[in-house]
Amino acid sequence: ESPGNARITIATICNYLNRLQVVHEQLILHLNPDKTNDMSVRSDFVLELCKPILERLRYHFVEQNNDRITTTRTDRLPEWLFNYLKEHVFEGGPWDLVLDGIGPVVGDRAVVGFIREIVGLAQWVLTQRNFFRHTSVVGPNSNPSVLCGAIEQLLLFDTYARDYIPMSAKQQPQSGLADAFLASDEELWEWWLGKEHEWATSTLFDTQMEPPNELLSPRAEMFCALMHSIQCKANVFLPSSKASYLGQVAVPAYTQFLDAIHQSSTDLRGLLSQKNCDIQKNLRCWMEIINGTQMASLVLIGDVNAPDNDLSRVGRSMERLRDVLVDEFATTFVENVLMEQAKLASYIMRCSHLLSSTTIDLLSDKQSLSPDLHQFSIMLRKVLTFCNNYSIDTKAKGPLGFAPHAIRIAVSKLVAEKFLEIALDAHGMTPDVELD
Repeated sequence: ESPGNARITIATICNYLNRLQVVHEQLILHLNPDKTNDMSVRSDFVLELCKPILERLRYHFVEQNNDRITTTRTDRLPEWLFNYLKEHVFEGGPWDLVLDGIGPVVGDRAVVGFIREIVGLAQWVLTQRNFFRHTSVVGPNSNPSVLCGAIEQLLLFDTYARDYIPMSAKQQPQSGLADAFLASDEELWEWWLGKEHEWATSTLFDTQMEPPNELLSPRAEMFCALMHSIQCKANVFLPSSKASYLGQVAVPAYTQFLDAIHQSSTDLRGLLSQKNCDIQKNLRCWMEIINGTQMASLVLIGDVNAPDNDLSRVGRSMERLRDVLVDEFATTFVENVLMEQAKLASYIMRCSHLLSSTTIDLLSDKQSLSPDLHQFSIMLRKVLTFCNNYSIDTKAKGPLGFAPHAIRIAVSKLVAEKFLEIALDAHGMTPDVELD
């Protein structure tokens, strides 16, 4: 029989077996209404398909044989086991048979059931070898890097296996190896969360930062990469374990990142208020941290159409912080630099009286600028030109172009409001002059 006909025959047999099992389950459900009928029920035909895989795993990884290193070397067991499953199951004949042959006939139940059984076989091998209780892994003289590496392998394999699950079944929480061995072991879970917390903190604050090439703070760039990694790990776990992981790893990292932003903005605000401040250098630093908060908010929010979660809410709070930073720079620049250092406040005080004067022809030279505004014009032009240059630069397009555009708009708006107050006499400063 040709391979194509054999695949059709197997699919037909599996379909009949599945229909028999469905009828049986419906009967059980009728007799016991409290039971639920869902895709979590193990399919008999899937169990039969996995029996040869079980025997191969038993031979290569469980039955002790000094001639097979896979049965004697414990520290590399997860890596070798998962590579074997990827190469001989998911990238070979069994998965193709289930996906292209049985799946179209039986439905997603066959695909989901097969993936769950393969994950269950991996769990069985690790349990039979007592991996997470082996002295070479968790013993007093063991190397912590071995255990950390094994946990990393669990997370990678869970992610790999879930990528094969059909979209129709991804809404249901999927328990994997990380939940079975890591989250269910309170002592191991707390130890790993401590290691993850140390890793996040050291990555964010102890790593040597390179000077930025673009308008993005190096620490913000590191924070975005860190949050992406944390999100990927958290999505492996069931909801309760995911919340615990985010609470003990993501939240402290986020809080420390906010503290660093607050400290940086405070320092920059103080420098900006000083005389002889290099305005463009100071402005570039503001752009870096503002773009950093913008990028961080995008990473935390993720897909705007995805269900609301803790990280997306944190991302929206980061957006509000981004807007506060823009306003903080604009207000400090206008009130401290332009109004005080550039003497704009003095000019505005006299401007009301100039408007009411009958001896000064304000329209005699429309193109000239009052000498009192010379310093104001220089400082304002520095900021607006700097922002315009980066907005036009192709390297600053997209998220990196946010800060130059937002700062230019905010500064222009505040300056316009100062002069609009004069024109509208909002504070009643312009004396009423009665002309003959």
